[in-house]
Amino acid sequence: MTRRSRYAGPGHVPLWLFLPTLIPVIALSVVPLVQGLWMGFTDYTLGATQTRFIWFENFARMMRDSQFWGSFGVGAIWTLSVTAGVVILGMGLALLLNARLPLQGLARVLVLIPWAIPPIIKGVIWRLVYHPQAGFLNNGLLAIGVLAQPIDWLNNFTWSLPAVVLVGMALLKTGDELLIPDNAYGPSKTFANGELAAWGITHQFYDPMNPQDLATKMSAKTRLVWLEAPGSITLEFPDLPALVAVVKAHTNAHSLGIVTALDNTWGAGIAFNAFALGADISAHALTKYPSGGADVLMGSVVTQSETLHHLIHFCHMRVGYGVAGNDAELILRGLNSMALRYAAQDTATRTLTTWMQGQPQVAAVLHPALPGSPGHEAFKRDCTAAACLFSVVFKPELSQTQIDRFCDSLKLFKLGYSWAGPMSLCAPYDIPALRTTPWPYKGGLVRFSVGLEAVQDLQTDLTQALSVMHYS
Repeated sequence: MTRRSRYAGPGHVPLWLFLPTLIPVIALSVVPLVQGLWMGFTDYTLGATQTRFIWFENFARMMRDSQFWGSFGVGAIWTLSVTAGVVILGMGLALLLNARLPLQGLARVLVLIPWAIPPIIKGVIWRLVYHPQAGFLNNGLLAIGVLAQPIDWLNNFTWSLPAVVLVGMALLKTGDELLIPDNAYGPSKTFANGELAAWGITHQFYDPMNPQDLATKMSAKTRLVWLEAPGSITLEFPDLPALVAVVKAHTNAHSLGIVTALDNTWGAGIAFNAFALGADISAHALTKYPSGGADVLMGSVVTQSETLHHLIHFCHMRVGYGVAGNDAELILRGLNSMALRYAAQDTATRTLTTWMQGQPQVAAVLHPALPGSPGHEAFKRDCTAAACLFSVVFKPELSQTQIDRFCDSLKLFKLGYSWAGPMSLCAPYDIPALRTTPWPYKGGLVRFSVGLEAVQDLQTDLTQALSVMHYS
């Protein structure tokens, strides 16, 4: 009688047959675990070309970090409570579904279907429920009179503003001071007046066209200086290197240093290099040029400083900012055509600004590329292109009612605050109400964003709207 192999009998499988499964399991779990442990003993930083073995310094620093212990405690409480809740809920559902009850089969189907449906289908269903126009939720609430108008549940937060707000939250603490150009993006000024003031963070507005004014307002409390090129709405182009030089030359500096942050939405990384001009941080509203379709709300904060990167990154993580995968996909799509769109809109905008200067109703046209526009010399020195915005100051004898009639009469230019999308937009502004420094013009102002329509069609639209604004 021959001895049978212990693997030959029924119910036995040779161990080597498990190797195809064990190899990817080891590659996907054991290797990252070992690599992570190794990085824990080094000064490894994402993007670094060299690392140094530092033994237990990382762990010692972590043990001394009060934020780590706070996060550990919260994580432990969350893990224990969620685990207990899942076990109790799971056991309860299991017992309930196995009990002999009416409609037992239907109950099992309703519980099991969400576990079986692929995530992409869940996403489609979620969107059908929450879509602002076609969603079941809005339609139901409108039908019973709870809502007066639809709510865009999934996209009701402007992500360009959080990009600006994030910088302030990451860098400022009680007792610090923030300096903001007087012609800055309105919501960032509102954030300083509201939330930052409530947190004990003071602020001052400075004249960005006068570096000496910035110098006089800096103090030992100054931690962050916002820059904007050009100014929001009125489009003055500041001397950025001169402003940065004032910050660097300040002798009575904050103990943590002074950071310069530039709202670079207008330049979009195309018109000029923010870091070459001295900025520490470059913030962008990706809603504008990177999107290109005027259908995404998103912002970004970029820095070349590893220290600032970590401060902003961890603040970003703690406050829970995030973007949808499909929105990120749309931004990536728009980047491919951004340079072409920027150039086309730049050309069309310069054509329209030159033409508008010759209209009898117009007192001034504001655009950095126009000779005589505030900051034109700095623009010529530092920029290779210009964005699609220009503003028109009308003569003071034209009333606000006439200016509003002009805006309402436009057909291709729609009323709207955003810009850099495919459609042209316009919006009237009361500039004196937005500034602390004197505004030199008496007439009303309208800001225009030039889209991708034919420039001759846009000029025709402006012509017909100008012709009706005189009628009462």
